[in-house]
Amino acid sequence: MRRARSLKTNRSYNLGVLFADHINHEYFALVLDSIRDAAKDSGHDITFISNRIGEADISFYRHALYRSCDGVVIAQARFEDPNVVDLAASALPIVVIDHVFPERVSVMSENVQSMVEIMRYAAC
Repeated sequence: MRRARSLKTNRSYNLGVLFADHINHEYFALVLDSIRDAAKDSGHDITFISNRIGEADISFYRHALYRSCDGVVIAQARFEDPNVVDLAASALPIVVIDHVFPERVSVMSENVQSMVEIMRYAAC
């Protein structure tokens, strides 16, 4: 049924997710859980985008195309990396978390409370 839906809609129902090599903060683990749940609820699969397929080096953009991603979520990445910049500038629908790329949807986390906690900690 999924294959038939893909043929009819010309979509793969596959969402690419680009994260840094390691999820090093609980916040990003929660973000990833939320992306997974939302994708599942909307009938999408998730593919982690990397710069390798097997033994071959490949750009993030080419990997997203290879996996037929309908769009990509970029989070906790090295935003200045030329491969990330190229992906963000591509024709794919892109959502970026905690960074702004021109002409792209950005979702910014609420960092005010974190700054209050840091200042309280630093003042002790």
